[in-house]
Amino acid sequence: MPDFAMPVRAVAGEAIDRCAGILGVNPDDFTLARLDRMATHRLKAECERTSAILAMIHNMHRGPKSRPMKPSDFNPYTQPKPLVVSREEAHTVFQQMANAARGR
Repeated sequence: MPDFAMPVRAVAGEAIDRCAGILGVNPDDFTLARLDRMATHRLKAECERTSAILAMIHNMHRGPKSRPMKPSDFNPYTQPKPLVVSREEAHTVFQQMANAARGR
C-alpha cells in the first residue's frame, strides 16, 4: 500500500515494480501506462481461467438443491447484466412507490 508521505517518483517506481513483477518482464522498455494495461489484462485472463475451474469444481460437487454456477459467478471482473425495464413497467413501479409514500 502506498504511503501518502512518499514522493511521487517512489510511488511510480513501486507501481512499475508491481506491474513488472506480475508480468515477469524487464520494465525498461515500457511506460507505466503500458505496464498497467498489460498487468490488468493478465490478471483478467487469470481470473477467467480460475473462475472456470472454480465453477467446474462447484458443479461437480454441488448438492441436488443448489443451483449450477457459471464462471462469471466467480469472476470479480465480470459485470452483472443491467436490468432492462420497459417504460410502462418503470411508470407502474414509480406510481406504486409514490402512492405508498403518500399513504394510499
